[in-house]
Amino acid sequence: MVEERRTGIAGETISRWVVGCKHKTHSGASVSLQDETDIHDRVRTHGGAGFLVVYSTVPSAGLTKKLTAQGLPFEVCIYDPEKIERNLLGSLDGIKLAERFFPKSIQKWKREHPDPAKVYSSEPTLVCKNCGRSLLEKQTMGNVVCGSVT
Repeated sequence: MVEERRTGIAGETISRWVVGCKHKTHSGASVSLQDETDIHDRVRTHGGAGFLVVYSTVPSAGLTKKLTAQGLPFEVCIYDPEKIERNLLGSLDGIKLAERFFPKSIQKWKREHPDPAKVYSSEPTLVCKNCGRSLLEKQTMGNVVCGSVT
């Protein structure tokens, strides 16, 4: 169970997510309906507002259909291998975390993703003439981790 704090213009809400976490990278198999049983009951039993999927491989076609069905009474957020990699390895802190807990995998990733060529002596900048805000820096809007799957 994970609690997510969402801050917006109307205040703050806390959403509880039931987490389904499966690691099948070494076998290469997709996560099947048999691996992820009775999602509806698990979310309802634990009072969850959503189901957070964290899989090291992709969900099977049958499981994907179940997770993306119209009219689900809860949100579904899917973290597949690409999204996990993008979020975990998109920052220096994430890379440090991977170095600590996934030393073999991060070494392989570093070999496959060498540092980009340094074309400029410093990072390029682009600021708004009106407010002075950087237009190249990633802007965070609230604390929303994932929206509904449609």
